[in-house]
Amino acid sequence: MSKRNPTGTGFSLTQHQLPLPGRDSAVRPADLLQAVALRYTGALSLRDYLAMRRFALLTPLLLALCACSDYQPVQLYMAKTPACSEYVETSRFDLPDGITVTATSPVTLPDGGAEFGLVYLLPRGTQAGFATLSYPVTQPKGERIARAEVVTFYSRGTDTRPEIVDSIEGVPKLLIAVANSDHTQWRARLRVQSKLPERFDLTPPALVIGDDKYPLRTFTYRWFPERKAFGLCQ
Repeated sequence: MSKRNPTGTGFSLTQHQLPLPGRDSAVRPADLLQAVALRYTGALSLRDYLAMRRFALLTPLLLALCACSDYQPVQLYMAKTPACSEYVETSRFDLPDGITVTATSPVTLPDGGAEFGLVYLLPRGTQAGFATLSYPVTQPKGERIARAEVVTFYSRGTDTRPEIVDSIEGVPKLLIAVANSDHTQWRARLRVQSKLPERFDLTPPALVIGDDKYPLRTFTYRWFPERKAFGLCQ
């Protein structure tokens, strides 16, 4: 037989187990209401009630932190096969906070070099910094053969007219989303003037989001004879 509490209400802790901190991972609103009722009737100690209340207030923050830690990068190396024979127009890489980086089709230059486009998309209220300022071009998973020069770097809100842009020289220290648009595009145009091999990789610098550094996808390229041009491949 279960013990009755001193108030004579018929409630007991053996009859009404509650998810206290350390016992369960989250506190539901219904659990907190039940705790209030039990505390009112004297069936729940003041210590347990205050512990549950503090934990309930911290639950949204804990859930947000867990969501960030659950991030896993997808396909850090773009090529799916050693031949990298499949042509693709673009390649998008997802990061925490809804930030994305997309590589667009390169432009082949007359002397055998190429220009590359990268689009950094940041939702309103987000920002990201560069861990380094270098865009190395390498042999496939190999040594560096060139460093892509930053030709232009500009930003604009996606809700503004395309001709309204803010251009800067070099690589910005920080990418910041503007307040008057849902998203902000930061577009980088890179160039390698010297002749490039038939297969090569381009790895953008890692981004710092919050207090953490996140590596970006290595984008893979090849020469497509039928197109007589370089292109993204996988």
